[in-house]
Amino acid sequence: MSAAACFFLDPSNPSAIERRLHELGWFTDDRVRSAERIGDGNMNLTVRVRLGRRTVVVKQARPWVEKYPSIAAPVGRAEVEAAFYRAVVAEPAVSGRMPAFLGADAASHLLVLEDVPDAHDLTAMYRGERLESADVEELAEYLTALHAIEAAPEEREIFRNREMRALNHAHQYAIPLDPANGLTLDRITPGLDALAAGLRRDAPYCARVAELGALYLADGATLLHGDFFPGSWLHTPLGLAAIDPEFCFLGPAEYDLGVLMAHFLFTDHEALLPVFRAMYGGRCDWRLVGAFAGAELMRRVIGVAQLPLQADLERKRDWLEQSGELVCG
Repeated sequence: MSAAACFFLDPSNPSAIERRLHELGWFTDDRVRSAERIGDGNMNLTVRVRLGRRTVVVKQARPWVEKYPSIAAPVGRAEVEAAFYRAVVAEPAVSGRMPAFLGADAASHLLVLEDVPDAHDLTAMYRGERLESADVEELAEYLTALHAIEAAPEEREIFRNREMRALNHAHQYAIPLDPANGLTLDRITPGLDALAAGLRRDAPYCARVAELGALYLADGATLLHGDFFPGSWLHTPLGLAAIDPEFCFLGPAEYDLGVLMAHFLFTDHEALLPVFRAMYGGRCDWRLVGAFAGAELMRRVIGVAQLPLQADLERKRDWLEQSGELVCG
Protein backbone atom coordinates (compact mmCIF):
# COMPACT_ATOMS: atom_id res chain seq x y z
CA MET A 1 0.00 0.00 0.00
CA SER A 2 1.29 3.47 -0.82
CA ALA A 3 2.45 5.85 1.89
CA ALA A 4 -0.70 7.90 1.29
CA ALA A 5 -2.97 5.02 2.09
CA CYS A 6 -4.58 5.17 5.50
CA PHE A 7 -7.04 2.32 5.52
CA PHE A 8 -6.91 -1.44 5.01
CA LEU A 9 -10.21 -3.00 4.05
CA ASP A 10 -11.00 -5.81 6.51
CA PRO A 11 -14.37 -7.57 6.33
CA SER A 12 -13.95 -8.77 9.92
CA ASN A 13 -13.98 -5.15 11.14
CA PRO A 14 -17.29 -3.56 10.04
CA SER A 15 -16.91 -0.65 12.44
CA ALA A 16 -13.65 0.39 10.74
CA ILE A 17 -15.36 0.19 7.35
CA GLU A 18 -18.21 2.36 8.63
CA ARG A 19 -15.76 4.88 10.05
CA ARG A 20 -13.88 5.12 6.74
CA LEU A 21 -17.05 5.48 4.68
CA HIS A 22 -18.26 8.25 6.96
CA GLU A 23 -14.85 10.00 6.84
CA LEU A 24 -15.24 10.07 3.07
CA GLY A 25 -18.75 11.51 3.37
CA TRP A 26 -20.44 8.36 2.10
CA PHE A 27 -23.63 6.92 3.65
CA THR A 28 -23.23 9.18 6.70
CA ASP A 29 -26.86 8.68 7.68
CA ASP A 30 -26.50 4.90 7.67
CA ARG A 31 -24.71 2.21 9.67
CA VAL A 32 -22.67 -0.77 8.53
CA ARG A 33 -24.47 -3.88 9.75
CA SER A 34 -22.08 -6.50 8.41
CA ALA A 35 -19.35 -7.12 5.86
CA GLU A 36 -18.33 -10.27 4.04
CA ARG A 37 -15.73 -11.14 1.48
CA ILE A 38 -17.11 -11.96 -1.99
CA GLY A 39 -15.51 -14.96 -3.69
CA ASP A 40 -11.81 -15.70 -3.87
CA GLY A 41 -10.88 -12.47 -5.63
CA ASN A 42 -8.35 -12.33 -8.44
CA MET A 43 -6.78 -8.89 -8.39
CA ASN A 44 -8.57 -7.12 -5.54
CA LEU A 45 -10.14 -7.66 -2.15
CA THR A 46 -13.89 -7.38 -2.74
CA VAL A 47 -16.32 -7.04 0.17
CA ARG A 48 -20.10 -6.88 0.34
CA VAL A 49 -21.05 -4.25 2.91
CA ARG A 50 -24.58 -4.38 4.34
CA LEU A 51 -25.88 -1.01 5.44
CA GLY A 52 -29.19 -0.37 7.12
CA ARG A 53 -30.86 0.81 3.90
CA ARG A 54 -28.83 -0.81 1.12
CA THR A 55 -25.98 -3.14 0.26
CA VAL A 56 -22.86 -2.01 -1.61
CA VAL A 57 -19.65 -3.57 -2.85
CA VAL A 58 -16.35 -2.12 -1.65
CA LYS A 59 -13.15 -3.05 -3.48
CA GLN A 60 -9.58 -2.29 -2.50
CA ALA A 61 -6.51 -2.57 -4.70
CA ARG A 62 -3.63 -3.75 -2.55
CA PRO A 63 0.04 -3.97 -3.60
CA TRP A 64 -0.29 -7.60 -4.61
CA VAL A 65 -2.55 -9.85 -6.65
CA GLU A 66 -5.21 -10.99 -4.19
CA LYS A 67 -5.30 -14.54 -5.54
CA TYR A 68 -1.48 -14.75 -5.70
CA PRO A 69 -0.11 -12.58 -2.85
CA SER A 70 3.50 -13.28 -3.84
CA ILE A 71 2.92 -11.35 -7.10
CA ALA A 72 3.27 -7.58 -6.74
CA ALA A 73 0.65 -5.44 -8.46
CA PRO A 74 0.19 -1.67 -8.90
CA VAL A 75 -2.31 -0.13 -6.50
CA GLY A 76 -3.10 2.54 -9.10
CA ARG A 77 -5.35 0.02 -10.82
CA ALA A 78 -8.20 1.26 -8.62
CA GLU A 79 -7.90 4.75 -10.09
CA VAL A 80 -7.83 3.27 -13.62
CA GLU A 81 -10.97 1.26 -12.92
CA ALA A 82 -12.71 4.35 -11.54
CA ALA A 83 -11.75 6.26 -14.70
CA PHE A 84 -13.29 3.49 -16.80
CA TYR A 85 -16.60 3.71 -14.95
CA ARG A 86 -16.64 7.47 -15.39
CA ALA A 87 -15.79 7.21 -19.10
CA VAL A 88 -18.63 4.80 -19.93
CA VAL A 89 -21.38 6.34 -17.79
CA ALA A 90 -22.90 8.23 -20.74
CA GLU A 91 -23.18 5.07 -22.86
CA PRO A 92 -26.09 3.03 -21.48
CA ALA A 93 -25.25 0.00 -23.61
CA VAL A 94 -22.05 -0.25 -21.52
CA SER A 95 -22.83 1.33 -18.14
CA GLY A 96 -26.26 -0.34 -18.10
CA ARG A 97 -24.48 -3.69 -18.17
CA MET A 98 -22.18 -2.87 -15.26
CA PRO A 99 -22.75 -2.17 -11.56
CA ALA A 100 -23.34 1.51 -10.91
CA PHE A 101 -20.22 3.39 -9.84
CA LEU A 102 -20.84 5.08 -6.48
CA GLY A 103 -17.46 6.53 -5.55
CA ALA A 104 -13.70 6.14 -5.25
CA ASP A 105 -11.07 7.06 -2.68
CA ALA A 106 -7.65 7.43 -4.31
CA ALA A 107 -5.80 7.66 -0.98
CA SER A 108 -6.74 4.13 0.08
CA HIS A 109 -7.38 2.75 -3.43
CA LEU A 110 -11.03 2.02 -2.74
CA LEU A 111 -14.00 1.75 -5.07
CA VAL A 112 -17.64 1.58 -4.02
CA LEU A 113 -20.05 -0.03 -6.46
CA GLU A 114 -23.68 -1.02 -6.59
CA ASP A 115 -24.33 -4.52 -5.29
CA VAL A 116 -26.19 -6.49 -7.95
CA PRO A 117 -28.59 -8.88 -6.16
CA ASP A 118 -28.87 -12.51 -7.19
CA ALA A 119 -25.84 -12.27 -9.48
CA HIS A 120 -22.97 -14.69 -9.95
CA ASP A 121 -19.95 -14.69 -12.18
CA LEU A 122 -19.70 -17.18 -15.02
CA THR A 123 -16.66 -19.17 -13.91
CA ALA A 124 -19.14 -22.05 -13.66
CA MET A 125 -18.75 -22.23 -17.45
CA TYR A 126 -15.52 -24.13 -16.78
CA ARG A 127 -17.65 -26.73 -14.98
CA GLY A 128 -20.28 -27.04 -17.68
CA GLU A 129 -22.63 -24.05 -17.30
CA ARG A 130 -23.91 -23.11 -20.74
CA LEU A 131 -24.50 -19.81 -22.49
CA GLU A 132 -27.43 -19.30 -24.82
CA SER A 133 -27.41 -17.36 -28.08
CA ALA A 134 -29.12 -14.45 -26.32
CA ASP A 135 -26.26 -14.30 -23.79
CA VAL A 136 -23.69 -14.19 -26.58
CA GLU A 137 -25.61 -11.40 -28.28
CA GLU A 138 -25.49 -9.40 -25.05
CA LEU A 139 -21.71 -9.86 -24.80
CA ALA A 140 -21.33 -8.73 -28.41
CA GLU A 141 -23.55 -5.70 -27.86
CA TYR A 142 -21.53 -4.70 -24.80
CA LEU A 143 -18.18 -4.90 -26.62
CA THR A 144 -19.56 -3.19 -29.71
CA ALA A 145 -20.69 -0.21 -27.63
CA LEU A 146 -17.53 -0.15 -25.50
CA HIS A 147 -15.23 -0.21 -28.51
CA ALA A 148 -17.12 2.71 -30.04
CA ILE A 149 -16.48 5.00 -27.05
CA GLU A 150 -13.90 7.66 -27.78
CA ALA A 151 -11.75 8.44 -24.77
CA ALA A 152 -11.49 12.14 -24.00
CA PRO A 153 -8.01 13.67 -24.36
CA GLU A 154 -7.68 14.09 -20.60
CA GLU A 155 -8.46 10.37 -20.11
CA ARG A 156 -5.90 8.99 -22.52
CA GLU A 157 -2.97 9.09 -20.10
CA ILE A 158 -4.66 7.05 -17.37
CA PHE A 159 -5.96 4.59 -19.96
CA ARG A 160 -2.43 3.82 -21.06
CA ASN A 161 -2.46 1.76 -17.82
CA ARG A 162 1.18 0.88 -18.35
CA GLU A 163 1.86 -0.83 -15.03
CA MET A 164 -1.07 -3.20 -15.33
CA ARG A 165 -0.24 -3.88 -18.97
CA ALA A 166 3.34 -4.68 -18.01
CA LEU A 167 2.09 -7.13 -15.37
CA ASN A 168 -0.33 -8.82 -17.76
CA HIS A 169 2.23 -8.86 -20.59
CA ALA A 170 4.70 -10.72 -18.43
CA HIS A 171 2.17 -13.40 -17.50
CA GLN A 172 0.58 -13.70 -20.92
CA TYR A 173 3.45 -13.41 -23.36
CA ALA A 174 6.74 -13.91 -21.50
CA ILE A 175 6.66 -16.07 -18.36
CA PRO A 176 4.83 -19.11 -19.82
CA LEU A 177 7.43 -19.47 -22.59
CA ASP A 178 10.46 -18.82 -20.37
CA PRO A 179 12.24 -22.15 -19.64
CA ALA A 180 13.51 -20.66 -16.36
CA ASN A 181 10.11 -19.53 -15.08
CA GLY A 182 10.21 -21.89 -12.09
CA LEU A 183 6.75 -23.33 -12.73
CA THR A 184 6.26 -27.05 -12.07
CA LEU A 185 3.34 -27.79 -14.34
CA ASP A 186 3.38 -31.51 -13.61
CA ARG A 187 1.92 -30.67 -10.20
CA ILE A 188 -1.15 -29.46 -12.07
CA THR A 189 -1.31 -32.17 -14.73
CA PRO A 190 1.37 -34.89 -15.00
CA GLY A 191 3.10 -34.59 -18.36
CA LEU A 192 2.31 -30.91 -18.83
CA ASP A 193 5.94 -29.83 -18.33
CA ALA A 194 6.95 -31.83 -21.39
CA LEU A 195 4.20 -30.28 -23.50
CA ALA A 196 5.29 -26.79 -22.43
CA ALA A 197 8.93 -27.57 -23.20
CA GLY A 198 7.99 -28.66 -26.71
CA LEU A 199 6.10 -25.44 -27.31
CA ARG A 200 9.05 -23.38 -26.07
CA ARG A 201 11.28 -25.06 -28.67
CA ASP A 202 8.98 -23.89 -31.47
CA ALA A 203 10.92 -20.78 -32.56
CA PRO A 204 8.34 -19.41 -35.06
CA TYR A 205 5.58 -19.79 -32.47
CA CYS A 206 7.59 -18.01 -29.77
CA ALA A 207 8.50 -15.22 -32.18
CA ARG A 208 4.86 -14.67 -33.12
CA VAL A 209 3.80 -14.62 -29.46
CA ALA A 210 6.46 -11.96 -28.85
CA GLU A 211 5.01 -9.92 -31.73
CA LEU A 212 1.55 -10.19 -30.21
CA GLY A 213 2.99 -9.08 -26.87
CA ALA A 214 4.52 -6.00 -28.50
CA LEU A 215 1.18 -5.20 -30.11
CA TYR A 216 -0.52 -5.55 -26.73
CA LEU A 217 1.92 -3.03 -25.21
CA ALA A 218 1.56 -0.54 -28.07
CA ASP A 219 -0.83 2.36 -27.48
CA GLY A 220 -3.99 2.31 -29.57
CA ALA A 221 -7.24 4.20 -29.92
CA THR A 222 -9.95 1.75 -28.80
CA LEU A 223 -11.07 1.56 -25.18
CA LEU A 224 -10.89 -2.09 -24.12
CA HIS A 225 -12.16 -3.92 -21.07
CA GLY A 226 -8.80 -5.71 -20.94
CA ASP A 227 -9.88 -8.90 -19.13
CA PHE A 228 -13.07 -9.98 -20.89
CA PHE A 229 -13.47 -13.57 -19.73
CA PRO A 230 -16.10 -15.50 -17.69
CA GLY A 231 -14.65 -14.33 -14.37
CA SER A 232 -15.53 -10.76 -15.44
CA TRP A 233 -19.05 -11.63 -16.61
CA LEU A 234 -22.01 -11.58 -14.25
CA HIS A 235 -25.25 -13.46 -14.73
CA THR A 236 -27.99 -11.24 -13.28
CA PRO A 237 -31.80 -11.40 -13.32
CA LEU A 238 -31.70 -8.68 -15.99
CA GLY A 239 -29.13 -10.37 -18.24
CA LEU A 240 -25.35 -10.44 -18.48
CA ALA A 241 -23.16 -7.70 -17.03
CA ALA A 242 -19.43 -7.00 -16.94
CA ILE A 243 -17.20 -6.21 -13.96
CA ASP A 244 -13.54 -5.69 -13.04
CA PRO A 245 -12.16 -3.45 -15.82
CA GLU A 246 -8.90 -2.69 -13.98
CA PHE A 247 -6.90 -4.05 -16.95
CA CYS A 248 -8.62 -1.61 -19.35
CA PHE A 249 -6.45 0.23 -21.86
CA LEU A 250 -6.44 1.86 -25.28
CA GLY A 251 -5.40 -0.79 -27.78
CA PRO A 252 -6.60 -3.15 -30.51
CA ALA A 253 -10.21 -4.33 -30.35
CA GLU A 254 -8.94 -7.74 -31.40
CA TYR A 255 -7.45 -8.25 -27.94
CA ASP A 256 -10.82 -8.20 -26.11
CA LEU A 257 -12.33 -10.34 -28.84
CA GLY A 258 -9.46 -12.84 -28.73
CA VAL A 259 -9.71 -13.31 -24.98
CA LEU A 260 -13.45 -13.99 -25.30
CA MET A 261 -12.82 -16.43 -28.15
CA ALA A 262 -10.24 -18.39 -26.13
CA HIS A 263 -12.63 -18.88 -23.24
CA PHE A 264 -15.40 -19.97 -25.60
CA LEU A 265 -12.95 -22.64 -26.80
CA PHE A 266 -12.06 -23.65 -23.23
CA THR A 267 -15.74 -24.10 -22.38
CA ASP A 268 -16.91 -25.83 -25.57
CA HIS A 269 -18.85 -22.81 -26.81
CA GLU A 270 -17.14 -22.60 -30.21
CA ALA A 271 -20.48 -23.29 -31.94
CA LEU A 272 -21.65 -19.89 -30.65
CA LEU A 273 -18.69 -17.95 -32.02
CA PRO A 274 -20.50 -17.32 -35.36
CA VAL A 275 -23.36 -15.79 -33.34
CA PHE A 276 -20.89 -13.46 -31.66
CA ARG A 277 -19.21 -12.53 -34.95
CA ALA A 278 -22.56 -11.75 -36.56
CA MET A 279 -23.59 -9.51 -33.66
CA TYR A 280 -20.31 -7.67 -33.05
CA GLY A 281 -20.63 -4.34 -34.83
CA GLY A 282 -17.07 -3.05 -34.66
CA ARG A 283 -14.30 -3.33 -37.23
CA CYS A 284 -11.62 -5.93 -36.63
CA ASP A 285 -9.19 -8.38 -38.19
CA TRP A 286 -10.59 -11.79 -37.29
CA ARG A 287 -7.27 -13.48 -38.04
CA LEU A 288 -5.62 -11.27 -35.43
CA VAL A 289 -8.50 -12.08 -33.06
CA GLY A 290 -7.58 -15.74 -33.49
CA ALA A 291 -3.91 -15.06 -32.81
CA PHE A 292 -4.71 -13.27 -29.54
CA ALA A 293 -7.04 -16.17 -28.67
CA GLY A 294 -4.19 -18.60 -29.25
CA ALA A 295 -1.91 -16.69 -26.92
CA GLU A 296 -4.63 -16.70 -24.26
CA LEU A 297 -5.10 -20.46 -24.63
CA MET A 298 -1.37 -20.93 -24.11
CA ARG A 299 -1.01 -18.76 -21.03
CA ARG A 300 -4.00 -20.30 -19.30
CA VAL A 301 -2.68 -23.84 -19.87
CA ILE A 302 1.03 -23.39 -19.06
CA GLY A 303 1.14 -20.07 -17.19
CA VAL A 304 0.56 -18.92 -13.62
CA ALA A 305 -3.07 -17.81 -14.00
CA GLN A 306 -4.67 -21.24 -14.11
CA LEU A 307 -8.38 -21.76 -14.66
CA PRO A 308 -10.60 -24.29 -12.86
CA LEU A 309 -10.53 -26.49 -15.95
CA GLN A 310 -11.66 -30.08 -15.76
CA ALA A 311 -9.24 -31.38 -18.36
CA ASP A 312 -6.71 -34.19 -18.68
CA LEU A 313 -3.33 -34.04 -20.41
CA GLU A 314 -4.75 -34.93 -23.83
CA ARG A 315 -7.29 -32.13 -23.68
CA LYS A 316 -4.54 -29.68 -22.74
CA ARG A 317 -2.42 -31.02 -25.59
CA ASP A 318 -5.32 -30.25 -27.93
CA TRP A 319 -5.58 -26.70 -26.61
CA LEU A 320 -1.84 -26.10 -27.07
CA GLU A 321 -1.98 -27.47 -30.60
CA GLN A 322 -4.94 -25.19 -31.28
CA SER A 323 -2.90 -22.32 -29.83
CA GLY A 324 -0.14 -23.05 -32.31
CA GLU A 325 -2.56 -23.08 -35.23
CA LEU A 326 -4.22 -19.83 -34.19
CA VAL A 327 -1.02 -17.93 -33.31
CA CYS A 328 0.85 -18.93 -36.47
CA GLY A 329 -2.12 -19.39 -38.79
